[in-house]
This record gives sequence, C-alpha cells and structure tokens, in this order.
Amino acid sequence: MKVLALDTSTRAGSLALTEQGRLVASFLLDLPAAHSARLLPSLDRLLRDAEWRLADLDLLVCVQGPGNFTGLRNGLSTAKGLAFAAELPLIGVNSLEATALGFSYANTPICPMLDARKKQVFAALFLPDGRGGLERLRDDESVFAGDYAAGVRGPCLFVGDGAELYASAIVQKKSDALVVPSAICYPRAAGAALLGETAYLAGRRGLVAHYVRASDAELNPKFAGGGS
Repeated sequence: MKVLALDTSTRAGSLALTEQGRLVASFLLDLPAAHSARLLPSLDRLLRDAEWRLADLDLLVCVQGPGNFTGLRNGLSTAKGLAFAAELPLIGVNSLEATALGFSYANTPICPMLDARKKQVFAALFLPDGRGGLERLRDDESVFAGDYAAGVRGPCLFVGDGAELYASAIVQKKSDALVVPSAICYPRAAGAALLGETAYLAGRRGLVAHYVRASDAELNPKFAGGGS
C-alpha cells in the first residue's frame, strides 16, 4: 500500500510517503511561513523526488489534532481536497499518538506534549506495548506542562515541542522526568502514515478535526455573537 501522510498540527509541518510500512520519502520545514503557502509546493517536490503521482497512492492520511488551530484547518482542507480530486480514501490520526510512536520501543510511559499557546500544552500519556504499539493511558488534555508532569508516576519520557518548551517546569515538578529534544521527535507524518495504514486496514475511515479546546475566536464574545 502506498500512503501519503501530512501533518500541520505544529509550526514544523511534515509530509511522508510510505510503501508497505517502509518510509520512502519525508519532508520537514520548521519555519514561520504559513502552512497554506508551503504545503502544496512541498508535496509537489516530495512526489517528484520519489517519482510518484497522486494517482499512484492508495491512501491519504492527515493528522487531525490536537494542535495549532489554523495549521490543522489548512491541513484538513488540503487533505480533503486532494482526496476528492484523486478519489483516495482518507483517514485522520491523532497528533499526540503520532508524536509518541517514535518512542514506542521504550520501556517507560511516554508523554507527548505539543505547544497549545497560553502557556499550556496538549498532552496525553501512552504505554509501549512491547511490540512497537502504544496503549493509551490518558485522554488528550489542554493543561499546564508542569502540573501534568507532577501527576505522572514513575519514570517517563516527555516528547514534543511543548515538552521542550516547558522543560524547566516539567523537571521542577518531576525531578526524574526525561525530556527528549524535539529535534529527534520529527517528522510526525512518518508515524502518522503507519498509524493511518493500520487503522485503515482495521476498517476505520474518516477525518474529523480534533481541537480539544475551543479556539480564541470561539471564546471571544465579539466573534461568538455575544458582543456588540
């Protein structure tokens, strides 16, 4: 199965092509430019370098959140447009699970954290199953990194850009925490491709945004219809 996966849940957007579980090509760009401006040109380059066409694909996978609201909307709309144009099945996967997947052979729980702004992170907790998979221990939350870390018992790996951003707060609340540099947590799209293919073969379908919390616009009475 040939799979294209894309992730725009954080500033470091990534794309990946896999075939039968093998990573064929990937692209990462961690720059301030908006995903809307760079996503399609990056995809075009990735496909050309791999000598693939959209028509060659069997499945399109998109990270559906949680993460940056604008980035997620850009990614989801692009994925849906591509899937419609190329008549491809489309499936969404969780950004925190995709972040943790790269450490699924660890012998400790894994806590992925992505920057949620407002001094918070999107966080969850997973336990490696010993076979390269993950067992979810906690649902996704929008929380303060240090407070979340304080509630995790025993050794734990903290991964993702949110963990790196608030590393000092995590270690202050949990002295035995191991914070993994975000540079070795990318790209999430490669993990997303594997998660998406597994879910697709198990019969799951569909892509729905997973924001965890309301956006600033939704919380602002002026935009929510509560202001004058």
